[in-house]
Amino acid sequence: PNKHQIESFETFIILPKFFFNLDFSFTNIIIYLILILSIYFYLFFFILKNLWIIPTNWQIIFEDIYTFVLDLFKQQVQVLSSYRFFPFFFSLFIFVLFSNLLGLMPYSFTVTSQIVINFTLAFSIVFGLTLFGFFFHGINFIKFFIPSGVPVFLIPVLFFIELISYCIRPLSLSARLFANLLA
Repeated sequence: PNKHQIESFETFIILPKFFFNLDFSFTNIIIYLILILSIYFYLFFFILKNLWIIPTNWQIIFEDIYTFVLDLFKQQVQVLSSYRFFPFFFSLFIFVLFSNLLGLMPYSFTVTSQIVINFTLAFSIVFGLTLFGFFFHGINFIKFFIPSGVPVFLIPVLFFIELISYCIRPLSLSARLFANLLA
């Protein structure tokens, strides 16, 4: 493949430059995302495919990670019907963990140090949770933005403040992770 230099990222063209007006070049971010995904699949599907009653060292490590994330999830979510979302949050935790650990290696690259990756993760999660909220609760999901015990005349103001804070949450979460890793 042709090797090009675009700004500070090396790219490798695998298809013609614009195939249906889409750029299919590999950057450092894409290569590291593929590497993280490969590590994830290797560890969770090949090493743990044969579980033993007397666990191996790898099995102990991943059972401890699973138990740690499950305990964290139980502390935050008390509703039993919400446990169906645990595999997603476990996968998200592992993705952030692996990408940050990979970034600790010398001459490596931390994927979550890019604000666009963090914002994409945060925005898609908040958008998905909002869709699930409207799907399961209907229009009653809006009651989430109104604190209980508020006088009626304050409801419009507090609703607007809560809605703004809910919409800004993906930006603040992504900026916080970005700033922590950049520091």
